[in-house]
Amino acid sequence: MLSKIDKAASSAEKRTLESLLGWEANDPEDSIFLKRIIKLIDGYLPLRWKEWKIRDLDKEDLLGNEFDPQILNKIRFALATVGLARAFSPECTSLKEKTYRDIKLKLLKWPLCYTSNVSGCKSTRFSSPE
Repeated sequence: MLSKIDKAASSAEKRTLESLLGWEANDPEDSIFLKRIIKLIDGYLPLRWKEWKIRDLDKEDLLGNEFDPQILNKIRFALATVGLARAFSPECTSLKEKTYRDIKLKLLKWPLCYTSNVSGCKSTRFSSPE
């Protein structure tokens, strides 16, 4: 029997990661953070990562409408934590648990981040470019 996520993934449209780069944050400060995250992704993922195809799922399909703190604690992004922390605070030398939780919540608001970087999620299915 297919889970809710598997059902959503099987019917979701495939898009390239590049198609998600045009999304704009509502807050100008968030736009600065998002640009830093894109730069981090560009330096961390292999060449041609923008051509990777993913299933375009809603955040709610992946994680539900409300974030369960136990689920939030298990979410890992496919980027180095130090890089993520410094995208939000370039002078950062340490990271409190609450700050990291706030960073995760912020990242989960952005389509590029929640569709391409949540690791361990069966619905995030990459395929190499044809």
